[in-house]
Amino acid sequence: MGARWRTTILMNLASVVERADEQVLPAVYFFVGKSLRATPAQLGTLTFARALVQAISSPLSGILGDAYDRTHIVTFGCLLWGIMTTAIGFSQSLSQAMISCAFNGLGLALVIPCVQSLVADYHPSEARGQAFGLMGLTSSFGMPPDSCPEFSR
Repeated sequence: MGARWRTTILMNLASVVERADEQVLPAVYFFVGKSLRATPAQLGTLTFARALVQAISSPLSGILGDAYDRTHIVTFGCLLWGIMTTAIGFSQSLSQAMISCAFNGLGLALVIPCVQSLVADYHPSEARGQAFGLMGLTSSFGMPPDSCPEFSR
């Protein structure tokens, strides 16, 4: 298997894990809320903090991707993302969890734009739609079945 295929498979796996990461915290809000003594509204701020930092930081990924090897940026982003996900689990307070969620968003912001850029570069223009469609399909494997309308019927 060539380097491009390995990278393509790893990018698709990153998409699966990214989608799962989006779903897992809201799925365990009840338990996290008990542990952190937080209300549902306060727990929503955790997801908001991640999403806000991710949105604001995403252009950074493009800037870094133009200057450095994008596979290294994806690797660093995945490492940061994984460490911060673990830190969320060890948080003892809502503020610790929020800081970890925010840095989790930074990790995701580094990963997603570079992954999309690599997919575009690794596939000729006539096959890009198929490549992005496949990535969209595989990312849905990171969603719990009951969150997919097709599976919950």
